[in-house]
Amino acid sequence: MNSRGMNFTIIGSKSRLNYQPLNHSRNSAPVPAASLTLLSLLTTYFVVVHASTLSSLALYIALSDLIRACHIDTK
Repeated sequence: MNSRGMNFTIIGSKSRLNYQPLNHSRNSAPVPAASLTLLSLLTTYFVVVHASTLSSLALYIALSDLIRACHIDTK
């Protein structure tokens, strides 16, 4: 994050870098806590009930990443 609170992504090789702002608005509303709770409950359900399948593991990883991303964006 730079001094203005904007996030950037680096595109290009080491010799030529292009800095482009990520598509996050500073005025965007934070994710409601209820949404994070619902995602964590869904994640727990799929892990506990369907832990034996590989697709459930993939879903667990995807939901965990989503929860982590939402949690980081709201801080």
